[in-house]
Amino acid sequence: FEAEEFDDNLGTLGLYGEWDNRNSIFTPDEGFRIKATANIARSFTGSDSDLERYELFTTVFLQPTTWWVCGLKAEGMAVSNGSPFYYYPFLIMRGIPMMRYQGQATLLFETEQRFDVTRRWSVVGFIGTGRTFSDQEFMKDDNWHTAGGVGFRYLVARLFRLRMGVDIAAGPDQFAYYIVFGHYWNR
Repeated sequence: FEAEEFDDNLGTLGLYGEWDNRNSIFTPDEGFRIKATANIARSFTGSDSDLERYELFTTVFLQPTTWWVCGLKAEGMAVSNGSPFYYYPFLIMRGIPMMRYQGQATLLFETEQRFDVTRRWSVVGFIGTGRTFSDQEFMKDDNWHTAGGVGFRYLVARLFRLRMGVDIAAGPDQFAYYIVFGHYWNR
């Protein structure tokens, strides 16, 4: 039996592009954001491994009425063969533990609906689904994993449209709570 070694030296070179026209970076009511990143690791970047990592992330916020905000999110990530396990993407959703569902590629869709009950208080409901893709037998998972929940928000700073609150989410394996400052999708 021989253990496989992973070199921790992953010097990367990357490209990053982002377009953001949301009306607030904290808790948006309208607008969209799209972010794309591409990273490569080669010997000339100081890496001991040859690999690539790609990410595409987009959110859209619509406000059909003054008291209702509809948020939509789509996200995809992928890494090349030969990447160390800790570099693999995983599903990032409320109700699913970090790194629970991991693979060479991920695809995720989520929606969040916010209803403003008063000028300062809001309730939210959210649901999402995602899955991983992998060539490796030990990581194969052909299932879509769904999680959702409810929460509330309080408008802390009107000038910045900054809301804070608590979410309770249920996933395939557990319940969890989240203290949210701004919007959960901000990253």
